Amino acid sequence: VVHEGDSRHWDVVLGCEILYWGGWSLFDEDTRGPLLATLRAACDSSSRGGSETEVALAFTVRDKGRETRFVLDDIGGAFWLRLLGDGEKGEEEGEEEVDVEEGERIQMDAAARAVMVAAVEGDLLLLGARLRT
Repeated sequence: VVHEGDSRHWDVVLGCEILYWGGWSLFDEDTRGPLLATLRAACDSSSRGGSETEVALAFTVRDKGRETRFVLDDIGGAFWLRLLGDGEKGEEEGEEEVDVEEGERIQMDAAARAVMVAAVEGDLLLLGARLRT
């Protein structure tokens, strides 16, 4: 975290297995809304003059429908998505990521969405995200 005056800037937000929700009871609160609000709040400080905050999410697909809707509609509505790990575009080992052109960001988002749609239960996904401005 970088403190600048009264504001905080997060360079990276990491999340691992935070999409899992057992839904053991009808009365258990769904965690998707608070999770999205937390991600947006952590990344919002960068839109006030700092560099973009990078989000990295790793999760095992357990409830395909629920997780696909959350990644594509909720997170995907607020963030640009991209794949991390094998086949990742934009970073070579030892090199810093460079800002990408809008067209390339759209292509990376489409590729990440396609992987999410094609995923099956048990797949491990590693996605990056940046707040849409």
